[in-house]
Amino acid sequence: MVMEPGYPKPLASEFPGLTGSIRAALAVPATMSRPETVYFFKSGDIMQRFTFPLDSTPSCSIKPRSSANRRFARQAVLLSGEINIKVSLKGFPTPVTSALSMPSPQRSDLYEHYVFSGPLFFSVQISGDLPALAKPDPSAAFAPLPILSPAAVATHSAMAAQNANPPLPNSIQVWLRCL
Repeated sequence: MVMEPGYPKPLASEFPGLTGSIRAALAVPATMSRPETVYFFKSGDIMQRFTFPLDSTPSCSIKPRSSANRRFARQAVLLSGEINIKVSLKGFPTPVTSALSMPSPQRSDLYEHYVFSGPLFFSVQISGDLPALAKPDPSAAFAPLPILSPAAVATHSAMAAQNANPPLPNSIQVWLRCL
């Protein structure tokens, strides 16, 4: 919980060519078939994609390269042109106000990706080079909440019964289970 020396840095030092007002960034780790990518969501419902070459991501099985080689590889970032979300990503929420990738050992790509738009969250999958809304798993609606004890479920049910305005299904309150 201590800032590393030399930070904060201007975005242009790590992501040359990126301009505009950044609202959120979704970092998508590399897999065997996909390079590390960062999607920057900007004001005006615009997105830009930075893709790192496959060989620029450190690997646990490969001896670390010298810092000069790492610096060169990091600078070989591929910047996409600006992408209008409303035109290119039909149905995608706007504005994206934050984003998150988190490990998920039960998934085939080992990560779950989420974007947030105000108080709502959306599950995202990476389809080709662009993020897309994930199709909801119908059985997930009936899955038990593993972190809630029976007493907490009873308390939640009582509170929900008293609440005249239940949260929306994609509400951040539901995602965080803080009802």
